Amino acid sequence: MRKIESPLQLELVIHKIDDFSPYLNHPNNKYRIVMAQYGKEIDKLLKYNYTFSSEFDDVKIALIQSGFAEEHWCDWKNDGQLVREALVRKGYDVGYFSMTIQNPYDSQFAHITRNIFHN
Repeated sequence: MRKIESPLQLELVIHKIDDFSPYLNHPNNKYRIVMAQYGKEIDKLLKYNYTFSSEFDDVKIALIQSGFAEEHWCDWKNDGQLVREALVRKGYDVGYFSMTIQNPYDSQFAHITRNIFHN
């Protein structure tokens, strides 16, 4: 297999790869996001020492959107706004999020909860 030089190339051959360590440890977080989208090395992705919390959030969002790591979703429902929005969009524990919002139409999640409950 030829050398993978971009996250897009990784995505094209991801099912043929056995050793993900070069991509897990790559400075470009997009490699880890691609791995998360395909559910590769989830435990290692969750234990990885991210430089910025936003990088870890991006990986969590990719895992949520792809339906992986559900056993961690409860722990993540108090994370940053983008992670919480990903959980709501995936339909996870919508009751929890609507209960924590006293007036959903004044909330940062108003557009999401309105769409879920009124569509």
